[in-house]
Amino acid sequence: MSNIDKRYKTVKLDIIEKMYNDINLTFSKSDVNTSDFFILITKNKAEIDLSSFKTILFVINPNKEKLPPKLLQSSRNQKGLFYCNLPYDYKNIAGPYECQILVIDEKTNERIVTTEKFSYYVNDDLVDLDDAGEIETEGTVKLTLVDDETGETSVIEVASFDYSLFDEDDKVEYTITNNLTNAMTNNLSVQIDENATYKATIMANEGYKLSSVIVIMNSEDITEECYAEGVINILAVTGDVLITAIAEKIVVPVDPGGDSGGDEPEPTPTPTPTPTIETPNCFDETGTIDGNKYIYRFTKARCTSYGGDSGSASGLGLKVAKTVGAHNMPYGTKLYIPYLKGKFGNTDGIVTVTDTGGYCTDFDIFLDKDSDKSAEKKWGNPRFLDVYVISWGTKRVAWSFTEAVKFCKGYYGLSTFHVAWTEYIKYKGCTINLWKFKEDDKTFKENSWYKDL
Repeated sequence: MSNIDKRYKTVKLDIIEKMYNDINLTFSKSDVNTSDFFILITKNKAEIDLSSFKTILFVINPNKEKLPPKLLQSSRNQKGLFYCNLPYDYKNIAGPYECQILVIDEKTNERIVTTEKFSYYVNDDLVDLDDAGEIETEGTVKLTLVDDETGETSVIEVASFDYSLFDEDDKVEYTITNNLTNAMTNNLSVQIDENATYKATIMANEGYKLSSVIVIMNSEDITEECYAEGVINILAVTGDVLITAIAEKIVVPVDPGGDSGGDEPEPTPTPTPTPTIETPNCFDETGTIDGNKYIYRFTKARCTSYGGDSGSASGLGLKVAKTVGAHNMPYGTKLYIPYLKGKFGNTDGIVTVTDTGGYCTDFDIFLDKDSDKSAEKKWGNPRFLDVYVISWGTKRVAWSFTEAVKFCKGYYGLSTFHVAWTEYIKYKGCTINLWKFKEDDKTFKENSWYKDL
């Protein structure tokens, strides 16, 4: 008789007591319908809430090759229950597959790895998918079985499983991005469900005081309706949230000493020299940030990402997470972007301008050799970040926004980037106001292309 696998199995893992119930997980290589199972994670044999955790399956195939980690789907009805449906690459080789579970707390980034491993086995079989016939997916599923010993075939019907318990299509999540300068937040969440309430308290670092807090949701400024005295309270999140907070150093007047006579007013402290503000968000100043000496500073720069295998406009080449496209500055300019440090393979946060930017971004970061789509998936939505110039380059100056728009208008048509461009202007982009090397953009509001938006 044929060995008919149970369609759904359960593996119980106890992440504290290190216990699990080892059920024989056996799948057929050619069967596309029965390569799924449940994983129930318990704590001290009791149900636990893992809604703020990510649960990831790690698998080594029979050839001892590590497969890409697979994020498991979480049940909306039962806490700690996860569903796994094995893709083709996870069962295309006959033999034993070794598995282990990683659980990540998205709020604290704490990671728990189950010490026990479990396995599943994939049988080689006689069935060829091309000859298996039509498989019905509604109401019932018809399965053609082949007896391993006699070769006889038979057809059985099994009830369809209600996948709605694990259907994530109707679940919408948005990103929370904190762009904080000399400040901190008590809410470290980076994702939030649609219509959920978001609360956070923004606090200045010691020796600083909050000078500016801006909350953007779904590209709209909602600061007035959700922020007051350091507390952010968004009643229902309906889009990606960007929180920008800046705290300034507290200047304490120096006591000159001596008797002031009691009624005489205190002397006015000498004002601290302020950096030269060339234009909005551009500061011609020097300083040190995270041990890096800088000679110029941009705030709230609109940073995006791109990919592909094309060359750079400067001829200096492209390196993943180490080169960027930009405007109005010499190629070879070195920048420090604190957000990049330790991400995407960049260890120090320093990048070099080797390419031109599009007309809707300040800094376009090269993140993937394959495609723009892959790069944008890694980066997500545009991020508004502080950027520091470590040194100006010595090559020719990258094109201005005016030059970029003229080219893109003739090549793509202005409507292609209408939304991104108008948002760039609305939120006061930086490098369009960098006139140190090229002044094409000084009168951009008077140009016909701007009036056409």
